[in-house]
Amino acid sequence: MLCPLLLCGQSFSYEYLKGKKTYRADMEISDSLVTVNNYVKRGKKWKQEGSAVAFPLTLSGTVSFPDSISVAVLSNGKTYLEYSYLDSSAEGLSFTRGLYDIADFDFSELSFNGKPLKTKEGQAFRIEGLSSYALCEVSDETNYIDSLFKADARLVQISQADMQSDSYIQWWLENNPDAMGRARSVEFGTISETSSLYTAFNKAKKASRGKLQAAVVDVRGYSAVIVKNTKTQSHLLVWVEPECKNRKTQRFLSQVYFQDDNTLVLFYYKGNSTFKYRINLATRVLSK
Repeated sequence: MLCPLLLCGQSFSYEYLKGKKTYRADMEISDSLVTVNNYVKRGKKWKQEGSAVAFPLTLSGTVSFPDSISVAVLSNGKTYLEYSYLDSSAEGLSFTRGLYDIADFDFSELSFNGKPLKTKEGQAFRIEGLSSYALCEVSDETNYIDSLFKADARLVQISQADMQSDSYIQWWLENNPDAMGRARSVEFGTISETSSLYTAFNKAKKASRGKLQAAVVDVRGYSAVIVKNTKTQSHLLVWVEPECKNRKTQRFLSQVYFQDDNTLVLFYYKGNSTFKYRINLATRVLSK
């Protein structure tokens, strides 16, 4: 028999019967801990059973609680207290769902991590990213949480390959903040074979010079220039800029070609005019 639920902010009290005894689990979420106190009813009084069970929140920024605590009964017949919290930091957003097993006093959690998206009506947040499900041990609890993630309109799942590309692009932009301005040199990044940048490069039309190949690819809203060394099989992320949306009014990175063994030319259109950037792949000097 389930008793009425009492909600109070991020505190939650759940009464339940086990045999002939009445028990209660009190859950409270702070900005650092999920804490559960367990009680058994003796006459008209509640007596605490054991010590409080605490589970630390793994945070890198500011925590908030967009959803209320509730009760979940899984297909295994067990009852859980279900909670969630949102971690906002400079790296992005992380939405965590957790379950507390009232019988075994165990916690299970999964997180959905990624970048914030523009919210839709009625949404407190929206994230484009990936769940930690692939990294966890499969269980009834993690399967249930993963099903909630998949059904949650606030969570937009992308591939691991795109997630890696986002990371590489973000690294390049952070290390070359004035590349389209007054910068006179650029830092190069590397990409892995499991990223969508790598896949796009393999499919792209390439310019070649000696052991080097170069191409422009449009991935994840950006135009990126990648250079491959066919001898070492390494791939360098040489250039990144926002993808052109209007070729009549915006700069459009049309192609790349080699001026000599070390110099890569980026050829642009802007309306009816053209211009070029040159990058020395040996010295990383940028000429405009």
